Amino acid sequence: MFCNRNGGPLWPRSITDDWYTLKEQASPPEAVTLHQFRHTLSSLLDDLGASESVKQRILGHGPKNVTQRYTYASIETMRRYLDEIAVLVT
Repeated sequence: MFCNRNGGPLWPRSITDDWYTLKEQASPPEAVTLHQFRHTLSSLLDDLGASESVKQRILGHGPKNVTQRYTYASIETMRRYLDEIAVLVT
């Protein structure tokens, strides 16, 4: 999810330091955490139709079941599927 200018990995502490700097500049709600962005990214990738293996690699997870715990269906996605089911049963 994050890389340095050369495409290599960042040290976790560098990511945290950068997060606090960006958070100060953007002034999001205090409850927003860096970890929540991983969940958001996973859910957005899911909405775009990314496969589990693609999400797993982008998020840097080992087991796929970890990636599945990070993904939440959006209201819009759930509504779209329920609308499609309504068409099938009517």
